[in-house]
Amino acid sequence: MPEVLGPIASGGSDAAAHTLNSMTTTQTASERITEEVTSWPGVEAGPGRRGEFAFTIGRRELGHLHGDHAAHFSFPKQVWAELRA
Repeated sequence: MPEVLGPIASGGSDAAAHTLNSMTTTQTASERITEEVTSWPGVEAGPGRRGEFAFTIGRRELGHLHGDHAAHFSFPKQVWAELRA
């Protein structure tokens, strides 16, 4: 009788294991943004004043997320130009 689940069930090939691992580590856009922005020195993240998810340094807001639908950030003009390049 053939294996029902294929090579993953029996420890299978490395390619199959890699595919399975890749599928379980997919992040949403907001998770990826949060992971990156909170890695910047001094940045804290949490609920904003109007229900959004905000990123701050001290009392200053750098930007915020509205779920996975919109991200609003403010950067100095020189930094903004570098990001767009």
